[in-house]
Amino acid sequence: MIRFDAEMFRNINNLAGRYPALDAVGVFCARYLIVVMFLAVIVRAVIVARRPESRTLAAALTTAEIRAFAAAALAFLGNWLFSRLVAFRPRPYVALKDAHRIIAEPLTSHAFPSGHSSVAFALAFTLLFVDPPFGVVMLIAAAAVAFGRVFTGVHYPLDVVVGAFVGLFWALTVHGIGTRLHDLDIVKRVLKLGRR
Repeated sequence: MIRFDAEMFRNINNLAGRYPALDAVGVFCARYLIVVMFLAVIVRAVIVARRPESRTLAAALTTAEIRAFAAAALAFLGNWLFSRLVAFRPRPYVALKDAHRIIAEPLTSHAFPSGHSSVAFALAFTLLFVDPPFGVVMLIAAAAVAFGRVFTGVHYPLDVVVGAFVGLFWALTVHGIGTRLHDLDIVKRVLKLGRR
């Protein structure tokens, strides 16, 4: 499995450094797209909240945002703790001499699992449960983040796949807890919508 993972990494990462435009897209996906995802969630909620006829949808989106940010934070924290406790394997640009790293060196030296992928997928899956059309767009963006992490040389494909499952785990966990706590009703009361 590890050998296959390294071969898949090479197939994707060997595209780096050939075309400046492709490199720019890869770097954007690997480093900045996750920020755009968070901003898109906030902007969407603000736009919906300004329309009086969609106050119930605004409450649902606000609830989804809170869940998404919580799931993303838990995914980040879980990955950080895992990387501190278990040194699974070094990043590909350290372990493979023919790897092309085209972004700045990451803060941690451990590759498994991908923190960016975990956070991006936690955000996307959480939104998918509440707002499926927007969630699908966010899932596509999360997949682009994951691909960018491999393309730029800082993760193996297995790192980002496991990161996606970590994100799904936290999204399901937060969604389940939020549903049991009736967080949507709480948000509606805060927004003075009451039960309808």
